[in-house]
Amino acid sequence: MEDVQNNINTSKTEGSERNLDKELNQAIDYYSKLIELNPRDSFAYFQRGNSLLKAGLYDEAIIDFNNAILLNDNFTFAFYKRALCFIGLKQYKLALEDLSEVINQSPNFPFAYLKIGEIHLALGEIEIALENINKSIELNPSYPQSYFQRALCYFKQGKYEEIISDLSKVIAIDSKNHEAYINRGIALSNIGKYAEAIKDLSTALKIEPKSVSALSHRGLIYSKVKNFSKAIDDFSNAVAIDPKNLNLLNNRASAFISMGKYSQAIEDYQKALELEPNNARLYFNIGSAYSNMELYPEAIIHFDKAIELYPRFAQAYYARGLCNDALNLFKEAIFDFSKALSLEPKFLQAYIARGNIFMKLKYYSKASEDYTLAIELNPKNATPYLNRAMAFRAENRNDLAIEDFSAFLNLYNKNDKLAQQVEEWIITLQR
Repeated sequence: MEDVQNNINTSKTEGSERNLDKELNQAIDYYSKLIELNPRDSFAYFQRGNSLLKAGLYDEAIIDFNNAILLNDNFTFAFYKRALCFIGLKQYKLALEDLSEVINQSPNFPFAYLKIGEIHLALGEIEIALENINKSIELNPSYPQSYFQRALCYFKQGKYEEIISDLSKVIAIDSKNHEAYINRGIALSNIGKYAEAIKDLSTALKIEPKSVSALSHRGLIYSKVKNFSKAIDDFSNAVAIDPKNLNLLNNRASAFISMGKYSQAIEDYQKALELEPNNARLYFNIGSAYSNMELYPEAIIHFDKAIELYPRFAQAYYARGLCNDALNLFKEAIFDFSKALSLEPKFLQAYIARGNIFMKLKYYSKASEDYTLAIELNPKNATPYLNRAMAFRAENRNDLAIEDFSAFLNLYNKNDKLAQQVEEWIITLQR
């Protein structure tokens, strides 16, 4: 048998320097003394390795599990615990080798199958993951983590009813599992059951009041149901816990935008920019907020920066074009819309916007060409029919104008002042 490796420094002093839990320090110290007394005590190596594993010191723990296995190659739990270390280090191939040996020695060990499933889930191999997790459930139907992991597999497949079923089983076994409530709430939200989702996330927060995930997801659901004040409360509580979370700042800013509180939104986007100074989307969002406030020069400055950071940002060119249009800078606006279309040829709103500029400049033929392209992209959009009809009417192409006005009415399907005005235009053109 090979000599054991006794080159691990696990004194209490070193453990204290690593801020290990006091009890773990004591355990490591205790088993180190046992090893000094009997260097061939496989169980002492195993127990010290287990303490190091709990402390997250995977490399050191592996050395101890190696020693335990060298002294006893049928030490199933040593192989299993070493596999957990390899998983912690994301060395999945080595972990799978150890877990295979565990099953070879103990074919009905459910946790080995579960860990194999978790590894394949991490690797995106969902069917293999499910096969192993199902085996672990077959061997031990009362272990909640197996159902939880299977639910995570189902998330990858978009099987929300199955997710809800599995997480309900987790909760039935472990009613204090706040992660189960959070994930069931997310699944319920994805199938439109918002009230039930909010209830689950609220329960999670009763169990774990500082859960950023629960606050964030509940805030997103409140935004979906347009309860923006409650959404902002949740995002604010989450930001207080995790002030450098970019997604939270973005989500709260979006809620402010929906409430028309553009200045507060800009403040959040600027805080986010402190975390990611080269984020083009954040500059775009600030520009959009300024545009909503009709502060077009300020908006253009931020759209410029977004484009500088990401030159293929079609939406930023389009948004800047709208600002230039509002400032009567038509040449600049046409350039922006044209650039947006060169980057994204199916950008329907850019065709309509450029057509509108051509209308203002009385380039009716060019305007109708853009509206035609918009119609080809989406024949069920009423707006370009109305706009093209106006271009045709300006050119005295009355039959075509009547045809487009009629198409607009068929798609518009409303009886308001605009519809009445279009009907009057049709009557006038028919005379």
